[in-house]
Parts: sequence; C-alpha cells; structure tokens
Amino acid sequence: MAASSIRQGECGRTPIATFTDTIALTIGTLLPIMNPFSTAPLFVSLTTGRAAKYRNQQALMACVYAFCILVVFLLLGAAIIDFFGISVPGLRVAGGLIISVIGFRMLFPAPPAGGSGVNGHSPQEVDIAFTPLAMPSLAGPGSISVVLTAAAQIESRHAANYGLIIAAVVTGMILTLVFSYLVLRAADGWTTLTELADTLVRDHSLPFAAAHTVAAHLAAASDAARDRPLSELLTEVSGEVLGQSIHYSDAQLAEILSPAHFVGTRRLDFNPRRRAPRRSTASGESARGRPPRPC
Repeated sequence: MAASSIRQGECGRTPIATFTDTIALTIGTLLPIMNPFSTAPLFVSLTTGRAAKYRNQQALMACVYAFCILVVFLLLGAAIIDFFGISVPGLRVAGGLIISVIGFRMLFPAPPAGGSGVNGHSPQEVDIAFTPLAMPSLAGPGSISVVLTAAAQIESRHAANYGLIIAAVVTGMILTLVFSYLVLRAADGWTTLTELADTLVRDHSLPFAAAHTVAAHLAAASDAARDRPLSELLTEVSGEVLGQSIHYSDAQLAEILSPAHFVGTRRLDFNPRRRAPRRSTASGESARGRPPRPC
C-alpha cells in the first residue's frame, strides 16, 4: 500500500511529501474496503429506538475498537498469525459467519421482552461497538489483509523509512475512521431520507429519481425553515418538483421518518413481504395503461 510512496521518497522527495503521499494512499486503499456506508444500515437496525447519546457512543467506540484492531495487526499482525496459525481466508470465513448470524437475527427477530433488554438488562447496556460494528464490519478481513500487506512491504523493502511510513499509515487510518464515525452518526438522517423516498415510490408510484429529488428538496427546505411543519413543506416541495402536491400529516411523516419504520418495512417475519412492492408495481402499470400483474 505504501510501497510507491516510499519509492518516491527514496528518489529524492522530501519526507513531508512522502508522508502526505502515504496518508493519501492509505485512505484511498483502506476506505473503499472498510466502506462505512455498508455498515450504516446495520448500525441503524441495531440502534433503533435508542437514545442519541447511546448511538453516538457506540459509533465512537466502534471506530476506536477498529483503530486498535488495525494498529495491532499493522505492528504485530505477522506474529499473531504465525503464532495462532490463522490465515486470511480463515478470517474471511469467521467474519462471514458473524455477519450471517446477525443477518438471521434481523430477518427473524425474537419477540421483545417486556421492558427489558438482553438477559434482563436495560437496552442501554447492550454493547454492539466491538461486535459486529468494529469486527467484522469496519475492521473486517479485507481491512486486516490490507494492513498485513502494507506491514510486510514496509518491513521487508523499506526498513530505513519504517518509522515515517508507519506514522503516515496510522494517520491515514485515523482520518479514515473519523470519516467512518461521521457516516455512522449521520446514518439516521440519510436512511430515514431514503425511507421517505421509498414510501413515495410505494404509495404514489413515483419514479425512483423523482421520489429522491422530492426527499432531497424536503431536507433542504427543512434546514432552511425549521419552524415550519414538515407536512406543509412536503406539500410545497412536491408541488414545485412534481407539479402535484403530496399530502401527509405530521404524525404520518413522524412514523415514516422513524428508524423503527425503516427497519420494520425491511424486516422479514419468516416470509418475504413481496406483496407491497408488487402492489406498487401493479398500480404503476395500471396507471400507464398496462394490465397489472397479480399480487
């Protein structure tokens, strides 16, 4: 990962240029593999109904844990893998099993216990920061593989610049995880915005692009006029964008924009909910003069 930057430094570049190039290369390599946007829906589903303080704390601790995991593997990864006999494919299998278990729990949730969380504890006591958020979502097998590869290249080919490059890689990790933290903190906002657009598609048979345009304009109008009811803003925005007004009450919008609604419309209670999308498709085809498909 840092090999090209180090090679440039050996050809006469200043240490600062080498340092900044290595940071950019670390972010460009690690961020697409870490992909915090894929972790955001999982984070929203696991923190539905929780207080904002709890969600922010779990997002922060997940990024701290992920940073610690990556730094440990950067500095001691080869020794750890050799000592325990772990392979990168083995890490991929373990991470896949954890994600599968979490996925099945989301698909087939247990009925909530009255007023208590897991094993009788308050929901605020459930810690999801380390597993599954930090490991295997943020610091998963892919991220660990990148770090192990970088550590091997730095140690074997560029031992003279070891301290400089390690510091640059760690800085790149920090910046990547700061961005991941901001994505997780904002997850409630953009996931509920997506849910509003999906609701417009389902209820009004709007095209995908038009529904998301209405949702984006509504978010901008809400930021500019926070004292106005959201239902009035939606009526105005939809009239401007679509040429026809869409009406929802404030209570209906509050339900649509809640994380519980986001999870509930996607949760599968033992049978896939295929009827709602089919009804939406059928109504859209009927409006265009096509015979609707059976639901």
